[in-house]
Amino acid sequence: MTDSGCTCCGGGCGSGQGPAVVDVVDSTGRCGPELVGWLGSRMGEACRELGVSGEVRIRVVADAVMSDLHATHSGVPGTTDVLTFDLRDLGVGPMDLDLVVCLDEAERQSGQRGHEPAKELLLYAVHGLLHCLGHDDHSEEAALRMHRAEDAVLSAIGVGVVYARPVAGGEA
Repeated sequence: MTDSGCTCCGGGCGSGQGPAVVDVVDSTGRCGPELVGWLGSRMGEACRELGVSGEVRIRVVADAVMSDLHATHSGVPGTTDVLTFDLRDLGVGPMDLDLVVCLDEAERQSGQRGHEPAKELLLYAVHGLLHCLGHDDHSEEAALRMHRAEDAVLSAIGVGVVYARPVAGGEA
């Protein structure tokens, strides 16, 4: 069984005229409705902060599913944190976005960074959204800019810095 949560603040949602609709599905069965609701609500706030309208769907998966998807869609073996599928024509218009985020990876990384997995999952979702807004992380300099943008959005919505937090036992 999966939990799903949808957030919306009304008026034109999904039409490109209003705020984004965010839907979260927990395919692991391990998140629970509180985490699913929190993730959807915070991602809705991130979309508003970034001026994004349309639809964002987030699927939370475990390592095995993520590994299969990563190999199928990226040709890379093994798990990853997030896969981003921008379904808009030529990447323009209201957002039509599928994100797949890995709970197991979030648990590993959040343990090292000293925060809860929910914040790590949100970081992954914001990261995927920023890719659709033109950010990339293919060079060290671009990655640094993107991670600063992630933390700026997370701070603006009251979550705080997640990526650049000091790592347990050292600096980020």
